[in-house]
Amino acid sequence: MIKIARFFVFGLVFLSLVVLGSVCLWAQEGTQKISFQNFERDNGTEDEHFSEVWNCEPNFETEIVHSGERALRVVTFEDGGTLRINAADKEGYVDLSKAKKISIWVYDTQNSNTVEMRLKDVDGDGGSGNDGNTLWSKKGARKNKWTKIEWSLNSYPDVEDLDLSRISSIEIYEFHEGIYYFDDLEVE
Repeated sequence: MIKIARFFVFGLVFLSLVVLGSVCLWAQEGTQKISFQNFERDNGTEDEHFSEVWNCEPNFETEIVHSGERALRVVTFEDGGTLRINAADKEGYVDLSKAKKISIWVYDTQNSNTVEMRLKDVDGDGGSGNDGNTLWSKKGARKNKWTKIEWSLNSYPDVEDLDLSRISSIEIYEFHEGIYYFDDLEVE
């Protein structure tokens, strides 16, 4: 009888440890941040860190940065502008299939503007123009101050043929003409 009781207690302790370990691992996975792009040298970016999509001039910035040595400075023209930020990964893409949100730090010199975001995969799928395959931030950046802008991926539209496990770039659109700074694009 004592052997059976010991076996039973040992089994309960083992099962409790397995469940507790799974819960801890699940909680840890849920809060893990990965850098999609930080604009620093030698950060794993295969080719260009960024490029113009429409109506803007993006360049590296070394004076106004959120962290590190470099940020991205973007001049947008009348009707705003769109830029592409490429994944800082040797594979050329990041798996966002289990991600919950995307964030970027924005320094807005114009107003308190919201920011539109679009995901693009390695095949170029993700849409373009005014097709509605984008997500606007709920919060606007504060004028002349670094502000963390976030997008919940639960609200992202279901985009035909978009492979979330192979996202190679994120497009950012600013609606107003002006100068904007971006840094530390992260995924959770």
